[in-house]
Amino acid sequence: MFKRELLKKKYQEMKGCTLLINPVPELRKAYLNMNRDIDSLTRLFNMYQLPNKLHEFDDTAMSIYVPSFHQDGKTYMLSECFSINIDCNMLKKEGTTQEQFENIIDIVVEKLSVEVLDYIQFNLTPAHVCQLLGIDEYVKNYGKFSLKDFILYATGSQKKFCEKLNISKSFLSEMVSGKQEISLNMLKKMHKIYPLFPVEVFLNA
Repeated sequence: MFKRELLKKKYQEMKGCTLLINPVPELRKAYLNMNRDIDSLTRLFNMYQLPNKLHEFDDTAMSIYVPSFHQDGKTYMLSECFSINIDCNMLKKEGTTQEQFENIIDIVVEKLSVEVLDYIQFNLTPAHVCQLLGIDEYVKNYGKFSLKDFILYATGSQKKFCEKLNISKSFLSEMVSGKQEISLNMLKKMHKIYPLFPVEVFLNA
């Protein structure tokens, strides 16, 4: 049985899933145009009747992450590889049926992607996406996924991240900037709240 069929059948059991894709030109253009035309991605998702609260990272049914790497002080996006994250709990909360979820998967596969690179039945961190794509050389040569990357992916704001960890904004800012080392106890705390937090990335720093 094809992987997408297995994925669709597990809708009621899953908290969330990630589809790793090579995006169609239409999706790539809409995403890259977001800075100039914030509604371009929303319009594209509306066209296919997909959940379209795309500019929030908390309390949204779908979001998009584009792997990036750092070189010469600049950030470069690997725009040929997108990960589309689907919050199944949020879909269920919004009343999305099994049939509607199956349709969402089919649309992402057939309309938004040239090729589906993999299916994972839980939400992925940027570090995991990087590993799946086999782009470790980018991490090795140009830098690694940072705490700032993870905060954006996990909550969308440093304020929410601070609230969940019960730490001050200034303390988090120092960790993000590298002025404050991330202690082992803090890594444990992050991992407890976010089980997929890529602890190994920071342990090996």
